[in-house]
Amino acid sequence: MKEGELVELTDSADRPLLVVPRAHIRRFGLGRRVVLVALRDAGGKIYVQQRGHDRDLLPGFWDLSATGHVHAGEAREDAAWRELEEEIGIRRVRLVRLAEYAQDAAGASFSTLYLAGPAFEPPVPNPAEVSGGIFLDEDELRALAACDPDCVTPGLRWALGTGLLFR
Repeated sequence: MKEGELVELTDSADRPLLVVPRAHIRRFGLGRRVVLVALRDAGGKIYVQQRGHDRDLLPGFWDLSATGHVHAGEAREDAAWRELEEEIGIRRVRLVRLAEYAQDAAGASFSTLYLAGPAFEPPVPNPAEVSGGIFLDEDELRALAACDPDCVTPGLRWALGTGLLFR
């Protein structure tokens, strides 16, 4: 996380209420906008990343290719491109909006799922955020989620459950 990142806190209808430093979002318990990006290769496999072990939230968990908060005033699609570049070095690939998910008050975020790609260059994980990653087909990804459910992020579990990643 870069110093000074600002995010919009939102009400239960995803309407902006307040702009705060990202470091303070959990304190308020309000909604915020999040993007989840699944990068596929030419063969249809999805890249999953292992979150850095020093991350403040879900360290070492398996996650979608790139995820993150939408900055204040930023379009969701722009946030998806930014996160792809920051986390795994992928620039301006085709993005398709697949789904949206509004978590309950306890989750307090509004997630937008994108499918990106196909990627013709290998991802280059940013060691400040990502420990590594691998491309998996649907069976492999479902096996990962089933074999080690305590090491898969809720976002990855939700995205896999939509049935949209491998269509």
